[in-house]
Amino acid sequence: MMEEFVNTDRSERRAGAPVSSPDRGAATHLWSLRADLADILAHEPPGRPWFIDQIVELGRGALLNGLGGSSKTRALYHFGIAGVIGRLPWNWTVASTGSSILVLTEDTRRDLHETLYPMCRALGVTEAELEQINQHLHVLPLAGEDFRLLDMPDGRTLDRTGRYDQLREMIDGLGNTVFVGLDPALALTAGNELDQNHQRMLGKAVDDLAVNTEATVMLTSHATKGSLSQNELSSHSSRGGGAITDKVRAEYVMRTMTAKEGKEAGITDPEERKRHVQLVGVKGNNLPPESYVPAWLCRGDGGALHAADITQDKANEGLSSRKQQALSILVRLHQGDTAKSPRFSEWQSECFSQGVIASNTEEARKRAMGRVRESLQNAGMIQPGEKSGAWVPTEQGEKYARAT
Repeated sequence: MMEEFVNTDRSERRAGAPVSSPDRGAATHLWSLRADLADILAHEPPGRPWFIDQIVELGRGALLNGLGGSSKTRALYHFGIAGVIGRLPWNWTVASTGSSILVLTEDTRRDLHETLYPMCRALGVTEAELEQINQHLHVLPLAGEDFRLLDMPDGRTLDRTGRYDQLREMIDGLGNTVFVGLDPALALTAGNELDQNHQRMLGKAVDDLAVNTEATVMLTSHATKGSLSQNELSSHSSRGGGAITDKVRAEYVMRTMTAKEGKEAGITDPEERKRHVQLVGVKGNNLPPESYVPAWLCRGDGGALHAADITQDKANEGLSSRKQQALSILVRLHQGDTAKSPRFSEWQSECFSQGVIASNTEEARKRAMGRVRESLQNAGMIQPGEKSGAWVPTEQGEKYARAT
């Protein structure tokens, strides 16, 4: 089964090759590390391998920063699944597939069950994709276990542990691992978060693991609180020593939508705004400029992420497709007849059946529909009907619905 997932650009990968763990104390003569320039200059570069096309490089270490509650662990789940089935629920293109490994030091098996099950349902995975996930997504829920990649047994010297070597063997043993997620940084090292040398060693350990296994290795880390107040997210947002960012090849940041961003997107309800998160690349030695454009995501049932249905325009300059669909449904139900003014519950039921709102519980559907109603009313597209609890499109709303 493994062969069908092998990316053509990675045909020279050592499939199931035995792992040798060189003596880290042995020195390699520099002369043997020289690049063969004659060979390099005789051919055009073969093209850089990508895990996520033009956004996340394959075979290098990366850092994913975010405050607690910003969904960075959920993002790792999505990347792990994408490494197997080849798709994400937002418009990033997965360029390489194979096996994925998630090392989740804060998740129990119950946490895994409560996250992965609704996430796969939200993704609409097929039976064939579910079988791929069963075979090629390898998750280690390690809450309650001691899993340090770097330790300091003598209290002075930080060094890589046997767990680091075991993880290297696991990655190589699978033969075609494309993604490894490590969550979070604090649990994986005995080093001091504020010590630049300790942070540098952790970043180098992550990037070395990626280079030596040809997998993307992504480490999550807590961001500074200052990232919440930045108009535009920037590099070195990790809390503690910034040297960890210098030693990995790319950095990504997640944060919840700010009040200013919510206003620009026409989202006035605080609960709705906090469901939205931004994911953006802020450092990438080999990333093209277009890779730094933020992706706006929305948290759905079970914390699963999906592409946010928003535009960063002023609230009255346009409606999201979800609100356009809800408005069109109301126009159809109303049919220009006051006697047919639909009640809120009827409108909500029709929106649910058409997939405009997708919450599982009745209470969640009411809240989601209430947010849609509020946005349409603020935009001047709907107004209360003559009957109690009824809503009707305004003249502006009817024209807008017909035009779209």
